[in-house]
Amino acid sequence: KKLELKRIFTVVTLSSLLLGAVFSQSSTAASSSDGLAIDALMEMSLEELSELPITILRQKQSTFTTPSSIYIITQEDIRRSSATSIAELLRLVPGFHVGQTSGSRWSVNARGPNTPFSHEMLVLLDGRSVYTPLFNGVYWNRVDTLLDDIDRIEVIRGSGGSLWGSNAANGIVNIVTKSAADSKGGLGYLELGSGQYNQGYGGRYGAQVTESGYLRFYGKHRKLVSGEVPEVDKQSGKPLLVPGDSSHDAVDHTQGGFRGDWTLAGKAFTFQGDIYSGNEDIVKLGSITRPATEDTVSYEGGNLLARLTSGKDVENDWSGQIYLDYESHENSTFKNSRVSADIDFQQSIGVAGQEIIWGAGYRLIDNSSTNSSRMFGFALDPADTTDHLFSLFIQDSISFFADQLNLVVGMKYEHNDYTGSEWQPSVKASYTPSEDHNLWASLTRAVTIPSLANTSGYLDLSAFDGASCVMVGGTMDPQLGCVLRVAEEDPEANVLVSSEIGYRFHSGNWFSMEHALFYNKYPHQNNESDRIDYMFGYEGVVRFDILDNWNVEASYSFHDPQEDKIYRDTIEMSKHSVKARSYLDLPWNTSIDIFYYYESAAQKFPAYHKLDIHFSYKPVDQLDFSLLFSNVLGDHVEMLIDSQRGNSVQEPSVLFKVTGRF
Repeated sequence: KKLELKRIFTVVTLSSLLLGAVFSQSSTAASSSDGLAIDALMEMSLEELSELPITILRQKQSTFTTPSSIYIITQEDIRRSSATSIAELLRLVPGFHVGQTSGSRWSVNARGPNTPFSHEMLVLLDGRSVYTPLFNGVYWNRVDTLLDDIDRIEVIRGSGGSLWGSNAANGIVNIVTKSAADSKGGLGYLELGSGQYNQGYGGRYGAQVTESGYLRFYGKHRKLVSGEVPEVDKQSGKPLLVPGDSSHDAVDHTQGGFRGDWTLAGKAFTFQGDIYSGNEDIVKLGSITRPATEDTVSYEGGNLLARLTSGKDVENDWSGQIYLDYESHENSTFKNSRVSADIDFQQSIGVAGQEIIWGAGYRLIDNSSTNSSRMFGFALDPADTTDHLFSLFIQDSISFFADQLNLVVGMKYEHNDYTGSEWQPSVKASYTPSEDHNLWASLTRAVTIPSLANTSGYLDLSAFDGASCVMVGGTMDPQLGCVLRVAEEDPEANVLVSSEIGYRFHSGNWFSMEHALFYNKYPHQNNESDRIDYMFGYEGVVRFDILDNWNVEASYSFHDPQEDKIYRDTIEMSKHSVKARSYLDLPWNTSIDIFYYYESAAQKFPAYHKLDIHFSYKPVDQLDFSLLFSNVLGDHVEMLIDSQRGNSVQEPSVLFKVTGRF
């Protein structure tokens, strides 16, 4: 079976390279990018930024008239933030709860509990899902690319199941990289830091390789040393912020990749891939019967993606995409590897004032695991699985009253091997009475399919005999011996029914705001720690262009989860979140940027304030210097996963970065 998947991987690679070479030689049209030139983006006003076209809704639509809570992180935001990872960039998003739990691990959640795997959020990198089925989540330290090559990050808070399917329940993150045509020339950077930062370096080179073809390559490396964990109050489980033992969370990550873009007989063809490997030190969670233990995870992975899109002047545009994705990781007790193959097609059809979008997809996931521990080691039964996911969606957008009112009705059907058929409908409306005002409302249903841990997971207790097995809470399995089942006997999909209303306003080029109210109902949840009956929330953001060289943004969010009575007071979630940032350009090509974050207390971690200050200097167009002072207000813990050991203390840190272009 693995040999067959490797053959598929090889065939797709060679076919895509051959297709690109043949068509690029025969085409004479110059490549056009879907991205936005950075210089043009920096000069845009607030009003122009609100009209940016987006692709997260599978069609080009402005952010101002989108019937969803949407936020765009631009390349200018990325540069000014001086972030070193994609997860860190998502701190900028209003309503997102983002916490660094260790040197390598992040908790990123929208409208849901603070969990380490973001298990109800869909994350896409150039159309490729980076959602792992093992724990139904995202390994954020492996979602990576050269940050200078990112064109934008499109974020939707709320459900997108009717277009993107299962696991797009609480939010969607769509990372869009630049076309190779927009990244010609060379770039190199070096990062040196203290505290949570250590060192990183990387580079990229891009060039025009044919009359209509462009190609770029990149490589990067980052290394972090272990921090410290706080002492923990044994009664409350909350950290006391007294430095204790080493947090054992060092990271060593290396990654490289390429992207090519060609114009093929009037059509846009993209072929890209990445490969990565690394090691991360971790602390395994403790329990009543065993202490927390230190371990090291070794991981590797790679992917290839090919996409063909009709020309921009085609009336009924379409796109087809195929990708292959491989990842493997192992520690002292458990090894897991996965190979995924995915094919997706969509078409947009304009009919009498309507825009109909339809599409279909298929995904094959081959998963293999081994457990080398006979004492509380996590394992899967069966250890090897091959899963299939079929999907079909359709959406109809209808405009009324000279395009002031837009009604969007959609439905996605999926069939998976665990819960069978799943239907995810949505109804959305957007009303724009004038160019400065927009109102929207939506009603959606979304599902999250069970993870492999939900369907096949268990703890291996085979070192215990029959009597001892019962004492530790296990059961005797005829083939496996003593086990503690993690999987549910008959798992169902997590279901979310969400309603939302929102309002947007912008006044010329200097002020804009957005407000959203939502109500989420959860008829069924698999994970006991996340069982919420319903959630009410508010999210608001305002932006000001105070001067031509100074703009600010501030946001507040309130998320109030109401737990099932059985699981009351078990939900780890901050109710209140405040964010603010200021961009100020100064004379002599210098700038100062300030970022403030506040998260209210949850069950097992206290409230914290975080302040970062970033200075940059650009003596010439080809050279950038930046200096970031992080956690200026002092030590804090951003989320507590393990009450026995605690998370890394986020200490005041300094990061120096120099970037050169040629």
